[in-house]
Amino acid sequence: MSVTSIEKNAAGLILCFVWRHLIFLLSSLFSFVVNSFCFSL
Repeated sequence: MSVTSIEKNAAGLILCFVWRHLIFLLSSLFSFVVNSFCFSL
């Protein structure tokens, strides 16, 4: 039983980690696109 709970916790941590970085990358990409668009105007 303990192995499955550890695996669940690891999966949750990895998912949280990926989700945070995904949000960070998306916000960075969005600001980059907005800056490029404003610069081209």
